[in-house]
Amino acid sequence: MTNKEAIEILPVAKLVLTESPNIVGAEFKRYSEAIDISIEALEKRIHKKPKVVGFNEISRTLVYGCPNCNENWDENLFEPDFCWECGQAIDWSE
Repeated sequence: MTNKEAIEILPVAKLVLTESPNIVGAEFKRYSEAIDISIEALEKRIHKKPKVVGFNEISRTLVYGCPNCNENWDENLFEPDFCWECGQAIDWSE
């Protein structure tokens, strides 16, 4: 199963959870939050292209931003596989 497939299935699991007569109150909330956190984490594992957000006049390089949290870095530093602020997977391919 891919991350995208899991992201599609988890909201359905949450709906099934709402119809379960045995899971109520705090227990329901705990399971529901776990599903939400799982979806958020899986979405960050799907590579996204960085955004060009500016130009550094001193180093004469582009400044890129994370597509998820907008953390910025200069292209001359390095091209991280993941955003160091939020963990979003970054796709540097052309």
